[in-house]
Amino acid sequence: MAILKKMRSLLGRYGSQLQVRHVNIQSVFQGYKKILDDNDRALKIINDMSEKMSGGYLFDIAYMREAYSELATAMRVSLADFNRLTDGQYPQLEPVFNSIDLHIRELLNPQAKRAQRRLISFDDILPEAAKAVGGKNYHLSQVKNAVGLAVPDGFVLTVHAYDDFIRHNHLDQDLAELEEHEYEPGMLAELRARVMAGGFPDSLKREVEEALGRLRQECEGACSLAVRSSGEEEDEVFSFAGQFETVLNVSPDVDAVLDAYRRVVASLFSEDAIAYQLNLNYSPAAMRMAVGVIAMVDAVASGVAYTVNPMGKDRQSMLINSAWGLGTSVVDNLTEADTFRVKKTPPFQPEEIRLGKKDTMAVMAAAGGLEEREVSADRQRAPSLNEEQLAELSRQAMKIENFYHEPQDIEWALDRNGRVVILQSRLLRIQEPAGGETTKTVDAQPAGEHPVLMHDQGIVVYPGVVGGRAFMVDETSTLDDFPWGAILVARNDSPQFVRVMPYAAAIIT
Repeated sequence: MAILKKMRSLLGRYGSQLQVRHVNIQSVFQGYKKILDDNDRALKIINDMSEKMSGGYLFDIAYMREAYSELATAMRVSLADFNRLTDGQYPQLEPVFNSIDLHIRELLNPQAKRAQRRLISFDDILPEAAKAVGGKNYHLSQVKNAVGLAVPDGFVLTVHAYDDFIRHNHLDQDLAELEEHEYEPGMLAELRARVMAGGFPDSLKREVEEALGRLRQECEGACSLAVRSSGEEEDEVFSFAGQFETVLNVSPDVDAVLDAYRRVVASLFSEDAIAYQLNLNYSPAAMRMAVGVIAMVDAVASGVAYTVNPMGKDRQSMLINSAWGLGTSVVDNLTEADTFRVKKTPPFQPEEIRLGKKDTMAVMAAAGGLEEREVSADRQRAPSLNEEQLAELSRQAMKIENFYHEPQDIEWALDRNGRVVILQSRLLRIQEPAGGETTKTVDAQPAGEHPVLMHDQGIVVYPGVVGGRAFMVDETSTLDDFPWGAILVARNDSPQFVRVMPYAAAIIT
């Protein structure tokens, strides 16, 4: 009852400010109700544990670990919802929760080391290591360890490995001077060169060699690796999508992996990445980089699943994009993918299927990296997922959404054995009308002789109406010539567009 009184008091104070702050009372109430639902979920888990401990049941440490993991997740979700409702007015709650959580997990896992390790297997990532492994890696470990779905084998070089790398190469002063020199391009280029020439502490190199030996055993020697960024804040409040480098099809030997690691760390200081961080009011010199090293999936097909259809108001269906080969073809818009709109409830029936002309696909090249290959004519218009595979992917996507209680943006692959493997999952951010606004339909008519080039097509990332001069981006143009207030038009999306986002009227790809 005390918590209800506290919440009522809180809601009362919050509600008195609604008129001034233009907050939607319905969304506030829904947030309040969600906290109560989260609390009920936690209480049910506690009651179940209490019943087991009453003496009438047999249970072991494995049950305690699993039950506590569910309880901690429920409490963490509840705390996040509470922070959203209160605009973060109680920052002291999270450190207290993390401290209690850490002590309990150490009791349940006496062999587990604290999160100061420089290298951690995905199997061993605990919640207290979330910041050390970065958001992208932590979410993937949750999909494996808490949700119970297949993800690639691998390990993480944590932010503590990054700290050691920076200190070992005496780059501390360079980072300290970045802000003073306003991130001058010449200084950034010099810093990237020093990172690429950097060495590693012998002890860290041995840790990587041992981890690679275990990874080669798990994939029976025949594996290629993806070495990818997972910054401290990546996939948390902001996605940082495409801002940092990912090195694909890396040989599982220590020199190749460490060279790829350098490339990922160096990308933290690219001009585009720095611009992105500054736009979000981050201090680029303060951001640390964790790096995931994972076995690549030799994919028959791959793509992206959105557990809520981002193309409209329909919240009862999900959208799945799929193409032959590796997922870069879909993520980077390099081919015309298949699109499946699927009901979110079993048996996950497809409501709409649009087959793209998948004339090319990305595959692993023999010499490393990726290469583009032509797809045979008979497969270009054939569905890249059959009905059973589509249903299984949809089931797994909903399992992930139900775990996080939020819509998800999921990258996936289908391996040679027909198994769905989850490569990444992050919050799907959908722009909702603010402060009780309603979406208005504009009866737009073409002006005079101007033809309508596109109508009721494409995916709306951010709704609105705008006009301006079109600026076509292709091999003959440069973003340095982009005029203020223009509309950027390009065949494919690119992380480089972040440079002109602050003064672009719109972006169409």
